[in-house]
Amino acid sequence: MVLPVSQYAWAGETLYIGGIAPLEEGNVVFPGDLEKQFHLVMEKLRSILAQNNLDLSCLVMVNVFLSDIRMFDVFNGYYSREMVQPWPPRKLLEAKMSREGITIEMTAIAYKKG
Repeated sequence: MVLPVSQYAWAGETLYIGGIAPLEEGNVVFPGDLEKQFHLVMEKLRSILAQNNLDLSCLVMVNVFLSDIRMFDVFNGYYSREMVQPWPPRKLLEAKMSREGITIEMTAIAYKKG
């Protein structure tokens, strides 16, 4: 099924990245725990940034949605090792996911440094 949404959009020098979920080809949920799904989401985020000549240091805001807030400490460990310092501002919420088996979803905003 094709969703009526863009993966990202530019507004001037700002790149808005929509929900990045741990989905494989055909919108199938990537199997695994938070660690495996987190690394897939980060791989997708890096790919979108690279396609737009950006990298993690260009992030100015990250929104994280976890299926279970009790995973916060585990997530924070992965996140702190993957993100570039200074870390971008972040909002983290517990959310009911669109599909069973998804533990994490992220959105982000990046800025093209001039």
